[in-house]
Amino acid sequence: MGMNDSDLKPLAEIIKSVRYPVLATVSSEGVPWNTPFERVYDDNLNLYLVSDKNNQHSQNIRATGKGFIVIYNSAVEQGGEKGVYIQVEVSEMTDPKEVVVVRRLKKPEYDGQGEEFLGEARRRYYKAVPQRIWMNDAEYDNGVFVRDFRIEVPIDALKSLLNQ
Repeated sequence: MGMNDSDLKPLAEIIKSVRYPVLATVSSEGVPWNTPFERVYDDNLNLYLVSDKNNQHSQNIRATGKGFIVIYNSAVEQGGEKGVYIQVEVSEMTDPKEVVVVRRLKKPEYDGQGEEFLGEARRRYYKAVPQRIWMNDAEYDNGVFVRDFRIEVPIDALKSLLNQ
């Protein structure tokens, strides 16, 4: 199935409008953990979150580096639901220059050096890099719901649309 801008536009709108996506991580023992976080992303669709380095999802990120993000508008009417599902590689950010750039995505007036997110600081920035992206869709038979499924989305096409 070829995707065009009209197929991807609802996904771009969801990414832009849903303030709190959910990041799923798993511990090294296989225990799952879901965490809502405030949406901050860059032109490459990397998503960023700030969190206490001792929180469970922070520990899971350090242990496995794997995650899965769901961005979903649950306030729409039944049948109008669209969601973005993103398989990500997640890592703790350690470069002060990169931390400053990301901090300014959320707070353009920020004039620090990132020190409150590095070294002995409790809070850290984490970077989630998309590996694969899907959208949900549904099948109906004479107006009766049959099943839902996911369709893989070309990452570069979605990035391009978000950067317009």
